Amino acid sequence: MVKMPMPRNVFGKASSFPDSSFLDALRDCVLIGASFRSMNISAHRADSDDGNRAAHDPKWLLHSLLDTAQDCIYFKDRESRFIKINPAHAKIFGLGDPEEVVGKTDFDFFDEKHARKAYEDEQRIITTGKPLKNVEEMETWPDGSVTWCSTTKVPVFDDNGTVVGIVGISRDITERKLQETHIRQVNRLYAAMSQMNRTILRARTRGQLFHEVCRVLVESGHFDMAWVGMAGTENPKVEPAAEFGDNQEYLRRIQIFHDDRPEGCGPVGTAIREGTTQVVNDFQDNPRTAPWHAEAQKSGWHSCFAAPIRLAGKVAGALSVYSKVPGYFGEKEIILLERAADDISSALEMIDALAAARS
Repeated sequence: MVKMPMPRNVFGKASSFPDSSFLDALRDCVLIGASFRSMNISAHRADSDDGNRAAHDPKWLLHSLLDTAQDCIYFKDRESRFIKINPAHAKIFGLGDPEEVVGKTDFDFFDEKHARKAYEDEQRIITTGKPLKNVEEMETWPDGSVTWCSTTKVPVFDDNGTVVGIVGISRDITERKLQETHIRQVNRLYAAMSQMNRTILRARTRGQLFHEVCRVLVESGHFDMAWVGMAGTENPKVEPAAEFGDNQEYLRRIQIFHDDRPEGCGPVGTAIREGTTQVVNDFQDNPRTAPWHAEAQKSGWHSCFAAPIRLAGKVAGALSVYSKVPGYFGEKEIILLERAADDISSALEMIDALAAARS
């Protein structure tokens, strides 16, 4: 690898980017639509002529940009190694000093899949000299948490026109993506509820009712698994009456009760015992679900909902729905799923009444 000149007059230490390249790259980022949050730099301006000159100095402006921008700004060499990041980026990485990042790569901070994709994108930029503009990226961190950002990366050229690295700007858009995802979830659930009502009207047996409700919730509601558990009459064990989406046979590997033993204090057992809706949005870490953590991890469950099903005014079982997404069940999802459990209860009453009339 050809060594580039190492000027020392930009950040006060060696950098593999010439001064003008930093500024040109940042200018390009602005021109292609990567905006920075507003910065209040007026406080740094002095009344003296020296202060006014500093306020118009490109290097001073660059320092102000890096120090005050809330977006992540970073510079990398041709090997996608970090050369410089701003304080906002250091905070995201959990670093006390931005200089701690020098020489590291995305592989030191993200999971393999995300780091590999970022590396390949950056190497493509370096090879082609073409920027990557406003790309929405999902970031998966080593602890399993997920964030989203909008990223722009542009090549940095030396005076000879050779690409010597990249400069990037990433803005956190996690909240917006969560809102978009939530809207899609609710719309799908409304559609599933409409289909479920038609299904309930056609059901003639308990087995048909339970199976079709679970199927609709998974296929149209886009939940990962749904099942109906009925409370045992001679023992406190909860027996699955129907399920859909349990491809890993999770229900066959676990036991659930509705008394106060540990296996009865999860969402399903509690919903049946107390007759109340139960929501667990942190299944893997919640102490209430500890008896099933190992098996749930194999299936990927992160969120769970359970609501009581009633027959003749008494709790007879529970409708339970699972998602592989942490924090999946919000207020609207809960309201609609509670309505689904009530509709099942009403249909159950009707089916039993029709069966009694025929006998």
